[in-house]
Amino acid sequence: MDAQITDLVKRTAQASVRYAAMAGGGLLILNILSKIPVIGLFFLCIYGLCSLAAAAGIGYLMAPTISPLPYGQSKPMLALWIGLGVAIPLAVATTIASVVGTLFDIAIDHSSYSLIGGLFALIGSVFGGIIGGLIIGTALAWLGSFFSLDKNPNLAAATQMTQPPARPF
Repeated sequence: MDAQITDLVKRTAQASVRYAAMAGGGLLILNILSKIPVIGLFFLCIYGLCSLAAAAGIGYLMAPTISPLPYGQSKPMLALWIGLGVAIPLAVATTIASVVGTLFDIAIDHSSYSLIGGLFALIGSVFGGIIGGLIIGTALAWLGSFFSLDKNPNLAAATQMTQPPARPF
């Protein structure tokens, strides 16, 4: 990766930490509410929808604010790098919410979990949060940033492809 692209991903990740922390806090509350026996299914559905909408929403908010953009990139590639920068802190926040929810589930229903079963549940929530959060989060954050990247005033200058000067024959 080019140094400018790495810097873009890093700046986007740093700028989206606040939004990712707010989304992680909301997801943590929804995850704990999903443990309620009868109406927990409703909160579980809301948890799934909010985790998907958070990635697209944060990408939508971040794309117009990031500047300067690396020169010579196309709009979809710029949206991809911004989406990756959004997905990294969001994956960490959703992983923490998932691990706390799993620990809460193990603490409440400790009789149905053995030591190995609880350990595998924690490992599964960590890997599911990180891998799924990065892949799905990047795709959805790309979608959100792609639609709002036109609001960035630096987009026209960054996506210009200049032609090399013509050689005389």
